[in-house]
Amino acid sequence: MSPDAAVPVHDNHFHCKPDGWKGLDAVREFQAAGGTSIAHVRLPAYVRTVEDFERTCRDHVAFGRRIREETGVTVWTAVGPYPLEPLKLAETEGWDAAEDFARGCFDVAARLCEEGLAHCIGEVGRPHFEVDSEAWARSNALLEYGMGRARDVGVPVMLHTEHTEPTQMAEFGAMADRAGLARDRVIKHYCGPLVRDPEHHGLVPSVIAGRSNIRKALAGSPEGRFLLETDYIDEPTRPNVVMPCDTVPKRVLGLMQNGELSEQQAWSIGSEWPKRLYGPAPGEA
Repeated sequence: MSPDAAVPVHDNHFHCKPDGWKGLDAVREFQAAGGTSIAHVRLPAYVRTVEDFERTCRDHVAFGRRIREETGVTVWTAVGPYPLEPLKLAETEGWDAAEDFARGCFDVAARLCEEGLAHCIGEVGRPHFEVDSEAWARSNALLEYGMGRARDVGVPVMLHTEHTEPTQMAEFGAMADRAGLARDRVIKHYCGPLVRDPEHHGLVPSVIAGRSNIRKALAGSPEGRFLLETDYIDEPTRPNVVMPCDTVPKRVLGLMQNGELSEQQAWSIGSEWPKRLYGPAPGEA
């Protein structure tokens, strides 16, 4: 089977910026390989005020609009305070100030989603490395606040956290319950193939698109209840630090060609789940 533009191919975690390593050309490479949509995730800027945070979000939204207009790729936009942004502020200003900052950032992200300029609060969560007990507790409290804001405006959250196993998935599910956010509105970014009910605990795994991961995910969830991502970063000092920008379409179309991935599964992973999470593609009636 040759690459077919009729088959939807979605990368659920794609960072791209105008002054990045490849910038808009990264999306063009993704598209040339067969990609059709991305979740375009804000990169951390380590700003120190809510006003500056909002500026970075609006710049991110504007570049997403430019991607749509110049390539035709569907772009769902994710904005939110990266968990290390309040952590860095706390190092100099203390946790009370950092928490006020982060809550204000979550409020901005929620407002942009409510206005239809963004479609997801993310990537948000907690540090992916060991921190002291106060930083851990404050980060968890902020994550629950962010989940509550996502509930308020009817969008999903995209989690950045430490390496995750079923135990952590259950923990995040319990957080969502307390916040009143449906578990299937919580996306675990950079996830392994935790696709069975006892593994994902109702959350949506966004599986990093290694061949082994995809095969395990398909074996565990033949119906395709997961997303695929590269976490492409577009950083000139760390080229292809996670995966190249064209990885997801190459993997999807290659597995379809050799019969390991059906068209029905491709539609579930590449269209049905993204639209269930983020809504209609921007610009669709």
